[in-house]
Amino acid sequence: MTIFFNNLKELSIKRKDINIKEGSAVYSASKKEITLTGENYMNDVYHELFHVASSFVQSGNIYSGFYQGHWYLIKTIGRGLTEGYTEKLAEDYFGDTDKIGRFYAYEVYVARIIEQIIGEDVMKKLYVRANLPELIRLLSVYVSEKEVISFLNNLDFVEKYRKATNINKVAYEVLREAFRSVTFFLIKIYVKKLVGERMEYEIFNEMIWNFVNGLCLEFNSFGTYFEIMKYEEVQEYLKNILRNEKIVLIDEGIGR
Repeated sequence: MTIFFNNLKELSIKRKDINIKEGSAVYSASKKEITLTGENYMNDVYHELFHVASSFVQSGNIYSGFYQGHWYLIKTIGRGLTEGYTEKLAEDYFGDTDKIGRFYAYEVYVARIIEQIIGEDVMKKLYVRANLPELIRLLSVYVSEKEVISFLNNLDFVEKYRKATNINKVAYEVLREAFRSVTFFLIKIYVKKLVGERMEYEIFNEMIWNFVNGLCLEFNSFGTYFEIMKYEEVQEYLKNILRNEKIVLIDEGIGR
């Protein structure tokens, strides 16, 4: 909690008087300032307080949860996972934060899966210490470091553009491919973790199908960009991963 207490010492609150009911709150790590807009901003405040607890600036670089970037934001990584996990924590500690919770619903779901992989206590500690390198190292136990970094970048891309309107066909296809990559990464790393736990076959079989069914149902509920994820495609991807592990599942199928 060192980062949190250091930031609290210098934290300032700024109010923008805009006559709107749908308020918001935004934390600036560089200024150590929360800006409040409109009237109903408390849901956002809960979210932003976790940014206060996990953000610092050093040598022109911003570190916030699992996010790292420069002042000029030329190259950043980890925003999608950071926003998802920040909202996940806000929901855990303050209940459903409604507006912002809906906005980051996809990222929250992804963050919960990553938390399952490395453990809740470990992920919380890495988040409040803004320790992205250690998160990457822990996930790289199951897949390559290159795959982890690609996952983080793809999730960032999805988080940035999935609510965009009037995007062109090329951008649309790139966005859908980024979503596919995130989905396949989550399936692969979950399988790798379960394989390492050496559980009974029947339990393994049930957990894998439950996970993949839940993943497809949840992700396909997020709208147009995600409808490309066909159950048959996911099923084939899963079987290919298991084939490499020399495992054959009882075929319960996806979406049944």
